[in-house]
Amino acid sequence: MSPGGQSKVLVLGDVPRTAARDDSDQHTVILYGSPTVDGRMISDTGRLGNLAREPEHVARELNGEFVVLIETPDQVFIANDRFASLPVFYLVDSIGLVISFSYQAIWRWLSK
Repeated sequence: MSPGGQSKVLVLGDVPRTAARDDSDQHTVILYGSPTVDGRMISDTGRLGNLAREPEHVARELNGEFVVLIETPDQVFIANDRFASLPVFYLVDSIGLVISFSYQAIWRWLSK
């Protein structure tokens, strides 16, 4: 959630397991799925805070099936694993970025 309490991202559909989450005044970092670094879960490596500071570098170190969602006041960063094991569908509209892990959920939302 961005400062001021207003998120720019709406997540729809059946959301995968949340592996780790870090909220602060400057950023929100959410890891979905089962990301690991050097065979250990990301929440045990102390690298979660680094994701907000260096998202591209840290995301390249991740293994497993995952989606990374980082929201800061200036940007939204989304990355998934090499094989897109957890597919992400998205659109941008008047409320901001809408993402879904299900094409049907985004289709239903658009139909309303």
